[in-house]
Amino acid sequence: MPSNRSEYVSLLFFGRVGQAWKTLFTVERNQRLHYSQLAHVLLKAIACVSVLAVLHNLGQFYGWALNNHLRTMLIRPTLVYYGICMPLAWFFASRMLTKEYLNWLDHNSATSRTAGANQLQP
Repeated sequence: MPSNRSEYVSLLFFGRVGQAWKTLFTVERNQRLHYSQLAHVLLKAIACVSVLAVLHNLGQFYGWALNNHLRTMLIRPTLVYYGICMPLAWFFASRMLTKEYLNWLDHNSATSRTAGANQLQP
């Protein structure tokens, strides 16, 4: 039984503890789950960054003063907005795996409690 999120991810995708860092590059088991999680995380990150890019474009079109200030400070704000995509993807992936681990932990602890209670009854 895994004691933390890293062990859970390692067991889920590799079947042994200590391999969670490899999920950045490859997985041995549950490839469909890995790719669906990756697509989910990237879609969320790209959606957030795209909202920032749309706001930037609206600022250019309507001549907002904040947009001019950001342009002088960041030089290329659109590149900065899309550069935010990787930390957002990392955040969303971490959040999703934590929720999944806690859900798994709650489900398995409830199952083990009921199994233990059933074993104690004559």
